[in-house]
Amino acid sequence: RKRAEKKAILVDDEEPYKCLVHETFTALVEAKPSQYVDNDYFLCNVPILQHTSEQYVTMFPWANRTFGDVQNKEAMRKQLSKSNTQGWEFIDLLSDFQMLLWLCVSEDLEESDMEKILQACKTRNLEEGYKIILASLCGLHS
Repeated sequence: RKRAEKKAILVDDEEPYKCLVHETFTALVEAKPSQYVDNDYFLCNVPILQHTSEQYVTMFPWANRTFGDVQNKEAMRKQLSKSNTQGWEFIDLLSDFQMLLWLCVSEDLEESDMEKILQACKTRNLEEGYKIILASLCGLHS
């Protein structure tokens, strides 16, 4: 980070997969001075472990997908309408990571409200007022 603040590494507009090294600095690549550093040098592989959660569900459409269902209020209504059926509670259905992400970027809720909703998902204690707001937001009780 300090090198970036001192402008030691520069953006190469012609070859975006490389970082140029400022002429006043020296980068060593394979123990030899180099005028550029491949961006792959800055990547770090992190293993991803598959898991299932007994607390959180994943039925809401995923973000950044060009196929299948889209994230919208109708998808939210469809999911939350399963409340009190087949053992689902409202908080179970709300605790969907994709739905929570979508709610965070939607302009329908204030940040302070979203913080309380996220905390409620964690503690599994959602105030009745937020349940009414979320249900009416997606047209569940209209």
